[in-house]
Amino acid sequence: MHDPVARDLIARAHVDDLARAALGARISTRMAANSTMAASLASYRKLASGIFDPTRADLAMQIGEQAAIIWSEPTSAGAAAALGRLNSRFMAIAGGTCQMQRNTIGERILGLPREPSFDSRKPFREVLRDAQNWSGQIG
Repeated sequence: MHDPVARDLIARAHVDDLARAALGARISTRMAANSTMAASLASYRKLASGIFDPTRADLAMQIGEQAAIIWSEPTSAGAAAALGRLNSRFMAIAGGTCQMQRNTIGERILGLPREPSFDSRKPFREVLRDAQNWSGQIG
């Protein structure tokens, strides 16, 4: 390939793939070594998928250019890039958003305090009622 921009994007995708593989191996090793933390450590892998998948899909779309938007064969590389882009947000949402994974990592692995919650002991109907009447003051 002679396009320097495309070569740069391919290199970035390759580096991301290597980093993701190294992270996966490290997480697997730590999960095997500490079975009580395994479920919490899995949040790292889930978060990595939620971040790497959309980035990889965006790179594929940039590399594919027009072929990633308009294609003649449903099995073409352009079609695969477009489908990858459409599905890339799936792991960022399904099974808990990236923000939820960050909270799990912060609280269960790093030992950070839980985010303040002012409505955790209220029924949901009261939360909605209070939200409608909220003055903007906390406490």
